[in-house]
Amino acid sequence: MGFATGDPSHTRISSGIHAYPEDPSPPDNGNPVADSHPPDLERWVRLRFPGLGDGARGLDLRAGAVMLSASLLLVVFRKFGGSSYFEQSLAWPALRGEGGHLSLWGDGYWFVACFVLLGLVPFSLNLVPALRPSVMGIGAGDWRFGIKWTVLLFLPMFVIVIAASRFDAFAQYYPLNDALGREAVDYFAGRGTPSQTFLIRLIAYEVLYAVYFIGWEYFFRGHLTFGLFDRLGANGVLVGTIPFALMHVGKPFPEALGSIVAGVALGLFALRARSFWYGFVLHVAIAWSMDFWALQSKVAAIAAQTS
Repeated sequence: MGFATGDPSHTRISSGIHAYPEDPSPPDNGNPVADSHPPDLERWVRLRFPGLGDGARGLDLRAGAVMLSASLLLVVFRKFGGSSYFEQSLAWPALRGEGGHLSLWGDGYWFVACFVLLGLVPFSLNLVPALRPSVMGIGAGDWRFGIKWTVLLFLPMFVIVIAASRFDAFAQYYPLNDALGREAVDYFAGRGTPSQTFLIRLIAYEVLYAVYFIGWEYFFRGHLTFGLFDRLGANGVLVGTIPFALMHVGKPFPEALGSIVAGVALGLFALRARSFWYGFVLHVAIAWSMDFWALQSKVAAIAAQTS
């Protein structure tokens, strides 16, 4: 099985479950290629647990560490990283009163938790020599390809977002924070007197929303996609798509269903561009567009009622 990026200097050749760069030069992030073989985990397990037989076939330290750490981090993030956990267990009393903006603090906690648990922690794990993939995807990669296809992929998604903003399921879910969304609708519709800190809170919220996607994209495209590529080739993209799609359960069904296609496309895009950053930019642009068009749709509905 082979995976070609379209650039002969970055062709990958895979054999069995192992895949190694054809070009042994250092990746674009300036770090030396760390493709030394990890300890033979399969042999180690077979010697100590001979009764497993073929049940130990194909065990690999790097791939196993990536998938098990991903499972652990997702469980911890889902349990302790959400806004509801902050609001119910961590928020101090002053935030619970009127005007305390509890939900905003909760979402801020959620965004930072994603950045730390799904971004910084797996990035640190990938720095361990025995676990480090040959290409980490943290540099600019093929920036000409990356920028070009970020724009080309965003344009049809932007049209889809505009169309989706007309549906009730979309309008009920976005913008992500109900309290800030209602305040934004009132502000842009010219209803009432907005808080003096409204615009500051809105901008801070959207910036933290972008920080959230650094952790999100690094986890799925950096940790899983690049982390598994040396061992599973492009099949690692399919492995990462499973939790990616499951993390979209609860969102509008078309969006959740579309996450399967998006997960595969973003994974292949990251491999070809040799960087996770373009998927991050694309995801942020789409997320901000969703918030904007959800607000615009609600403001337009108010204007139609009052005209």
